[in-house]
Order: sequence, then C-alpha cells, then structure tokens
Amino acid sequence: IVADIDHFKWINDQYRHQTGDSVLVGLANLLQQSVRSLDAVARWGGEEFLFLLPDTDETAACALAERIRAAVQGTLFPAQNGSVRITVSFGVSCLHDGQDMEAVLDQADSALYRSKEEGRNRVSVFSVRRLLPV
Repeated sequence: IVADIDHFKWINDQYRHQTGDSVLVGLANLLQQSVRSLDAVARWGGEEFLFLLPDTDETAACALAERIRAAVQGTLFPAQNGSVRITVSFGVSCLHDGQDMEAVLDQADSALYRSKEEGRNRVSVFSVRRLLPV
C-alpha cells in the first residue's frame, strides 16, 4: 500500500510547517498502530507512506487501507491554535509470481494517482487486468 496525505502543502501553508510536522508524526503513529507486528510501515517521501504486508491478499490489503482511511478522516490532529482534520489517499497492489518489487511499487503508485484523480480520500487497487476503485 502507498498512502499520501491529501493537500499537505495547504496544511503547511495554512498552519505552518511545525503543524505539518506534528501531523506527520501523529499520522505515522496511527498507521503503525493499525498494522500487525509483522507488517512494516515507513515514510516513503514528503507526505507519503509505504506499507509492506506479508501474507496479505488484495482483499485484506484493501480492507486495511479502508479502515485506516476512515480512522484518519475521523481523527483531529493538533494544530497551531486548535486542530486540523486530514484525509489520505491510498493505492494498493499485490506481488504476483514473476513480478519484482519495483513493478509492484509502480502499480501501487498508479493506483494512488487514480485515488487522487477521482477526488482523494479513497482507496484504489491496481488489478492485473485494470485499475479499479475500491
């Protein structure tokens, strides 16, 4: 799974970078608490996160992403003079026999961009046959 905070630049511009940093830390904690001990979650870029979920099929990965999406949407993150709500978009892809990790990451990234194009705050999955919204 690849996840990206929606409109993160606006958060930094509106509330300042200190709030943006606080949102990143709070989100990272929420994500880490949302996965199993054998899973890995890491910050993958500015406001992107990468999940590696061993022994997880596409259906379970999508369900996890949807649970996290809803949890993030319902969380108030501390901000300067108050709090801020954020949303996150997700792209899901599964490793299939014969694929390398780079291909799976590219597919998850394509699914993430589909989530962004379709309005953000959603989960999309890259299917071998086509890109599908969840």
